[in-house]
Amino acid sequence: MSEVQCFTSASFAYLDRVRVLSETLRRHHPDWTLTLCLSDEPPPGFSFDPSREPIDRIVRIGELDFPDLRNWMFEHDVVELCTAVKGQMLCRLLEQGARKVVYLDPDIAVLGDLGDVEDLLDRYNVVLTPHQVEPDDTIPAIRDNEIGSLKFGIYNLGFLAVAGCPSCRYVSATSGDSSSEHRYAASASATAPDSLRACPSCTQIAARRGAPSSTAW
Repeated sequence: MSEVQCFTSASFAYLDRVRVLSETLRRHHPDWTLTLCLSDEPPPGFSFDPSREPIDRIVRIGELDFPDLRNWMFEHDVVELCTAVKGQMLCRLLEQGARKVVYLDPDIAVLGDLGDVEDLLDRYNVVLTPHQVEPDDTIPAIRDNEIGSLKFGIYNLGFLAVAGCPSCRYVSATSGDSSSEHRYAASASATAPDSLRACPSCTQIAARRGAPSSTAW
């Protein structure tokens, strides 16, 4: 198994973007393995040959552990669905023995070396991207940014890197259950589809390692 397992989640409508992600990732990291989690089913008449795609591996949503799959899929729009599978896919890769897992959104093009991410995972369990790192000082900005982060999550899930340690596997499993049930764009009990709250991931992992520095951003 490759040292770094990279994955993305997308619908068939985003296949062109996934191809760009794959081609640009390979330019800088040909040793990384890229897995696509396909979050929907092919439309009628659509011809799809995985062997002709520039992707190392494809996992279809039916291969993940979602009970009552069709009803669960029906409850989500396409953005929610592509986000809700991230936790289960992360768990799958960690359970298969991945030492380092990196998630990248399908509409990302890799324009440079990501070796710093690999190095960070040698020292930290989780690498995250906060929505902001400095406080706002105007009411409109506070309302749009800071209050939004408090409501929906302070980390952006367009990128996530996780080490394959036992505590990460545990937290990925628990947060995967949460993300599959609460990734709705507009709901009183929802979290934002592409955001992550400070806990459970950071708090539980830090507590298990006994140090608050087990998360990098």
